[in-house]
Amino acid sequence: MLRLERQFGLRGVVLQWLSSYLSDRTFQVVFRSGTSSVVIITCSVPQGSVLGPRLFILYMADLADVVKAHNVNLQSYADDSQLHLQCQRQHMTTAGGRLEMCITDVSHWMAANRLKMNADKMELLWAGSKYGSKIAVDRHYGSEMRLSRPMIMYAYLASPSRRISAL
Repeated sequence: MLRLERQFGLRGVVLQWLSSYLSDRTFQVVFRSGTSSVVIITCSVPQGSVLGPRLFILYMADLADVVKAHNVNLQSYADDSQLHLQCQRQHMTTAGGRLEMCITDVSHWMAANRLKMNADKMELLWAGSKYGSKIAVDRHYGSEMRLSRPMIMYAYLASPSRRISAL
């Protein structure tokens, strides 16, 4: 609620309405003749609600500042995010390090905001011309591919697998 007030200027009746919408919520499962105990919900928004996607966008707004601090670009749709940057071949190592530091900071930000980045759904994509010189692009996996300039690096934060792809 503080974020909605400080960052987006929501005050008064609007903030009270959102607060009442998000607080004092419970969850209970009813299946056939059985009923589970009541669980108090301390965070999140109701699944399938009209406000859910909008509130999630507001909740994730600070992520753009984290990414921007590394001079990396961010594109998001719902809970899928894509980091990307462009560099010349001779700056590949520096750009890769910048992207790696950015992903580390994004992971820390997500943990601090009760979110989890799924490393199994991350993918790194290097794009360049097939006429470039052959160089190693990933010290973790030892993959090699042809790159030339300009090169665009994408880190999909929510695309299946831990692999490197070349275009």
